Amino acid sequence: MNSSYFVNEITLLKNYPEVTFQKKENILLQGSKANYVYYLSSGICTRNIITEKGDEIVYDMRSADDTVFCLLGALALYLPVPLHETNFTAKTFCVCHKIPAQDFINFLSQHPSIMHELLKLALHRYNFLDKNFQSKQKQSTANRVCSFLAENLYEQNKRYYVKEHLTNTEISRYLGVHRVTIVKIMQALIAEEIVEKTSRGLLIKDIDSLLVYARDEDILKYS
Repeated sequence: MNSSYFVNEITLLKNYPEVTFQKKENILLQGSKANYVYYLSSGICTRNIITEKGDEIVYDMRSADDTVFCLLGALALYLPVPLHETNFTAKTFCVCHKIPAQDFINFLSQHPSIMHELLKLALHRYNFLDKNFQSKQKQSTANRVCSFLAENLYEQNKRYYVKEHLTNTEISRYLGVHRVTIVKIMQALIAEEIVEKTSRGLLIKDIDSLLVYARDEDILKYS
């Protein structure tokens, strides 16, 4: 399907009432009923959860890009008990459009291409969580960190960098791993001259070695 056509379809949701959220304000709250879906038309937010111990785990970050990533809380409508299992929290000032749940379900019935994209999003998130689970089962946390770094690279002047917002603290939140453990793993990667800290963020000096660990072809040792 033509991508511009897809954008035109999904932006029809901007006809719903506009609501705004200040930085750090919750757009959707963990444990609340899935009565609405929010379409993020401006700003950036994170999807996160607060554990019983009070720790925050960040699953992903959403920005207003006119794709299904803008549809906050959409997948919760299809849970056996339609409750939001995560928070959506404004990272910047956010503008959203508030869509009643049944209206959104009707909209998907009329626009199946968007439903297919939501299914892809759901499986992408499942794959992310499954990787985290498998790494803990295999006790290969360091390799999972390498995999996560490889998934979040960008190229600039023929060099690879990790996205700037992914600090040690942020990585620990995304992967549900203690920050001290992340620091130790980063120190091991620096010692092996695979990564280097720069003013632009984390530089990947040896992408091939990083991928060896990311693919579980060898075990990264750290202490």
